[in-house]
Amino acid sequence: MQIGDTILQQVFIPPVKQFSKKIIFGVRINAIINEAVRIGFSYETLEGHVEKGESTFTIEEIEGNIIFKIHTFSEPGSWLTSRPLKS
Repeated sequence: MQIGDTILQQVFIPPVKQFSKKIIFGVRINAIINEAVRIGFSYETLEGHVEKGESTFTIEEIEGNIIFKIHTFSEPGSWLTSRPLKS
């Protein structure tokens, strides 16, 4: 994996096997983290993704413990995904 690589994500909507449709979204690697006590990567969503944002995944050594962290922030990617659900 290197900066600029594209990763495809797939989801099934709704998550019911008999009725679902597969949707594929793209994200692009924008950082590789390779420090003495922290490794990982970060990606940003591409145009057309259901969300607009960035996620960072790291494995860190903190006080002798190995910790897996996910830090993500996003907003709706379009007007379609920003509409509130009706109950």
